[in-house]
Order: sequence, then C-alpha cells, then structure tokens
Amino acid sequence: MQNNYEFFTSSDLSKFKGEWVAIDNKKVIYHGKNITEVYKEAKKILNGKRPFISKVREATARLL
Repeated sequence: MQNNYEFFTSSDLSKFKGEWVAIDNKKVIYHGKNITEVYKEAKKILNGKRPFISKVREATARLL
C-alpha cells in the first residue's frame, strides 16, 4: 500500500483531475467519477484484494 501512496503523491495524474483513481503496483488500474464504481471494478481486477483509492484534486493549493 505504501508504494501505491508514493506513486499517487509523486506522479502526474493531471489527466484524471476530479476523478477517483485505483492504483496497484504503481499503475492506475481504474478511474472514474463514482467512488463506488471505481472500488467495485478495481476489486474485481484485483481478484478481491482491497485497492488503494484516492481522488485527484481539481486544482492544487498554493501557499504564498
């Protein structure tokens, strides 16, 4: 799970802005707007294993 988190925080996932992404083995295995669908489909792909899921933010916050 740690590797998936590191992939999520360090990768350019801008093409998935506003979507939920399911990540396994440092790859996006499923994505979409509906978290329930993303979870169910990713779990199928992983043969029942719990996927790492997070939402890609629309914009990044900047501190000045």
